[in-house]
Amino acid sequence: MLALSFAETKFADTLKIEKRVTGNPVRDRVRVLAGMPYPAFDENGPIHLVVFGGSRGAKALSDIVPAAIALVPEPIRQRLRIVQQCRAEDLDRVAEVYRQAKVNVELAPFFGDLPERIAGSHLVIGRSGASTITELCVIGRPSIPVPLPGALDADQKNNALVVDTAGAGWIAEQATLSPQSLGTRLTNLITDPATLTKAAAAARALGQPRAVEKLADIAETLAGKGITEMEQRS
Repeated sequence: MLALSFAETKFADTLKIEKRVTGNPVRDRVRVLAGMPYPAFDENGPIHLVVFGGSRGAKALSDIVPAAIALVPEPIRQRLRIVQQCRAEDLDRVAEVYRQAKVNVELAPFFGDLPERIAGSHLVIGRSGASTITELCVIGRPSIPVPLPGALDADQKNNALVVDTAGAGWIAEQATLSPQSLGTRLTNLITDPATLTKAAAAARALGQPRAVEKLADIAETLAGKGITEMEQRS
């Protein structure tokens, strides 16, 4: 039996065995956020954006995202509340870009409460590793996934495509991503809250907060079959 993270999984159809969609297990602190409603939009209220590039941050996101934010129209910039994880060596230059753009931002190399910050966000920009995509879907937040170039078997791109195809986000290839294109994308999304809200629902629909239980059920089923087969042989 093959346990799948998503119903649409590359190469899964080539394997002639039983398959079940279980999702990837997530931390308990992520599971408890699964039912947290998507933040409501206020016409003049804050817009919360979370940016991160994995456990150590991503230089490309530190280069592109602040420059993109600086191109967003000023009335939108004034409403932004940004949390961005970036490498320690990038902190000063990233802070300076945001300072000149007069944007409210919190920067750090690591956030211990990142799941909670994601749950409080309207949009997430980040890499698309398996754990990241799984947690975004369990929490139910829309995203702009930027796959890590050169990842083995393009796994991050395939993860991002699952989100994009489901309407839960908008894949952005690093090779073609620019401050101009990202700035335009952000402006269009922020001025269309209905699209973000719909994407959040689509992300939640992909989420599997009970992955641990589903995997345990499969293990018990297989163990039971194994015992039965052993008894039949004896």
